[in-house]
This record gives sequence, C-alpha cells and structure tokens, in this order.
Amino acid sequence: MESTAAEWIESLRNDDLPGNVQRQLKRCLLDGLGAALGGVHTRAAQIAAAYAEDTAREGAATVFVTGSRLAVPGAVLANVISANALDIDDGYRPSKGHPGGFVIGPTLAACQERGATDLLAAMAAGYEVGTRAAVATHRYYTHYHASGSWGAMGAAACVGRVLGLNTEQLGNALGLAEYHAALSPIERCLGTPAMTKDAIGWGAYAGTSAAYLAARGFTGNPSLLSDPANRDLVEDLGTKWRVMDLYFKAYPCCRWAQPGVEAVVSLQREHAFSVSELAGIVLHTFREATLLQQTPPRNTEEAQYHLFWAVAAMLVYGTVGPAQVSDQAMGDSRLVELLPRMRAVIEPDLQARFPAEALGWVEITLTDGSVLRSGEFTARGDAHAPLSDEEVKEKFSRLAEPVLREGTGEIIDIVMDVQVPGNGAILLDRLDLACRRASNRGSESCRTVC
Repeated sequence: MESTAAEWIESLRNDDLPGNVQRQLKRCLLDGLGAALGGVHTRAAQIAAAYAEDTAREGAATVFVTGSRLAVPGAVLANVISANALDIDDGYRPSKGHPGGFVIGPTLAACQERGATDLLAAMAAGYEVGTRAAVATHRYYTHYHASGSWGAMGAAACVGRVLGLNTEQLGNALGLAEYHAALSPIERCLGTPAMTKDAIGWGAYAGTSAAYLAARGFTGNPSLLSDPANRDLVEDLGTKWRVMDLYFKAYPCCRWAQPGVEAVVSLQREHAFSVSELAGIVLHTFREATLLQQTPPRNTEEAQYHLFWAVAAMLVYGTVGPAQVSDQAMGDSRLVELLPRMRAVIEPDLQARFPAEALGWVEITLTDGSVLRSGEFTARGDAHAPLSDEEVKEKFSRLAEPVLREGTGEIIDIVMDVQVPGNGAILLDRLDLACRRASNRGSESCRTVC
C-alpha cells in the first residue's frame, strides 16, 4: 500500500493534472504566498527567522522575513511559521486544519535548490497526500491533534517529489515524516493561544527533513497510508482531487470564529444598527468553537484564536484584517468593551454537522429590547462557495503590498501562468529579489532584530 502512494508521487507530472486542478493549485500558490508575506511583520515570524539564521547553514532558499538564503529546512521553518502567523492560510474541512502551510513554503524552497520544472506536480503531491494523511490521522488517534501531526507527510511528499526521490525513498520519507511529526493536542492551545498554534512550522520542518534524510538512505516505518484500513484514501489518488475541496480564508482569525463575523455583517446590513445600540450578542455554534478564547486578548495569537474579537472588529470597523488582530490593536478600548456583551451557546444540530460543516448564527439584543436573529452562516470561501479568482488576487495584494511595496501585480501574473515553462524559475527569482529589496530598505515588515 505504501508503495502505491509513493509510486503515484514519483510518477506524477504537470501534464497529469486536469485543467481545473491546475487552476486551483495556482490559486493555492497565490493564497499561500500572500499569507507568508503578510505574516513577516509578526513577532512569531521574526523570531523564527532569527532562530533559523542562527542555526541553519547558508543555502539556496530565500527567507521571506529577511531576504537571506538558507538551507532548505531552515528556510522552510521560518517561511511556514510566517505563513501561519496570521491564521489566514488555506484549510481542508475534514482535516480541521491547514494543508497549504506544509506545501507552498517547502515546495518553493526545494525548487530554489533543485529547479522548478514540475512545481505544480510537487504541490499536487503535497496537497493530495497531506489531506489524506489528515483523514488517516484523525481515524487513528482518539484526541484531536494539530495540523503538524499529519501535514508533515504532505511536506515530505512535495519535497520528495522535487528532490526526485524514488519509490523506496518516498515511502521512507512518508514514514519518517509521520513518525517525527508534531503530535500536538491542539485543544490545549485554543483556550490559551500562543505562537505554537497549529504546529505547522515544526510539522513542515519535520516533513522537509524527512525527505532529505530519506534521500541519504535513512529509513522510516510504514506510514498510516500503508494501513489496510486506509486503503480507500490511497486508491483514489489521481482520480479524486482533494485540493478542489479546500477553503480560502477571508479574515486573519480561526475559521471557527468566522461564521459569527458573516452573521453580524448580514444583520448590520439589514437593520443598520450602531455599536452603541448593542445590549448583547449570543453566538450559536459548535463545541470546538467555544474552546476558543473569550477573555480580552493580550497579543495577536490570542486575538486570532478568539471567538469574539473578529466579530467585534467587524462591528466597529467594518473589516477584519491584519491591523485588527495585530499586537498594537490589543489595547483598542472600542473592541475590548464589546467582549462582555458576547457569549456563546452550543447548538446540538450544529455540533452534529461539524467538521463537515462549521456553522453558526447570531442573536443580537438591542438597547430598546428588540431582538435580531440571523440565519445560519458558514465562513466565506468554502469549497461550495469559493472565493473568486479576483478575490484571491485582491487578498494577495492586500497582504503582500505592505511588505513588497511594488511588483505584486507582476507576481500575480506569473503565478497565474506558472505552468508555462520557465515561469516557475522566474517566480522564484522575483520573490527572492523582492524580499531582498524589502530587507535592504529597512522595512519594518522584514529584517527585525529579535
């Protein structure tokens, strides 16, 4: 069974990807790049980049925060932590996590070292193996583990594909990645958020290292994808493309808080009430969402993993962006004062539909005693109601422009035609140049002493 997954990875080529899959992968690439570039100003990304530069040797892969070049695993650790730093990277509903963080950064870093001939094929290998590994992991473990527990296999798949590993080496890489993955109990992080978050940085580092170890002959145990109980997850590789079922996030906060954001947008649009008229807000949701922090946040991680902060930001400012969840926003009295007026209720029917659906609805009581009730909402960008190409491009520009300042339009054009021979290499050159320029001009979004 393991050889089936490994053989599929080894044989996969860009030409094997259907047109709709290629289009989705390009959307994923642009979305993931935006998340990584948008996150470079965060304290977590700066610390990770400084640590990587202290511990990793010089190499071929660009660190987005600093513009320097490190060996692939070190650059991956820094860039992937940056990509998840705003919690605005893509997700896959059955995994209850973020597969793109394990694919975009590792693929680009490995391609800088080895060449970008089959960039999309490597990405496809990472997404298809990573999402299947997520399902297998949730089948196997009783407790809900963070994305790092399964995403390491996605990173091993995409990096192994770029390195040109053979079937035996790929099988070892997958086994190593799973065995060394970060089995982090994420529910412990929900109520007490920290930079640990979804363990994506260490999971990607473990998966990338697994591929390089396997290339040198290091052996690994058979992964969960070799278990006969998971035969169904392997047999449809290349016929069922799970990358088509991803969601893209509109806001930099936990996906589980976003139905509440959409619900208050709807009610405010319909009834045009002001914040001063709010007496109370009840969010009806599922159990896991109520584990998110509900007391005033002290830093960006707590704001992102907060059940009500994004709702408050939308009510007060009409938007939820990096500025609203930044460390600097934590003392915003207009947002803090709204939090005591909010509470959450677990709805059994919404719980029964999770994680296939992550839904919520809002009940608002105004100071005049009137009660407003929304319909059920999911977060924008789900597979059944995806963000348009223009929305994905706008999101990239919004996240990348404060860092790069120029050239975002050119990067968008290259990404959307990255399947054209030579464009993968051009993209890597443009990103490297843009990050070095940003660092050289002393942008606060790049090189920061930690």
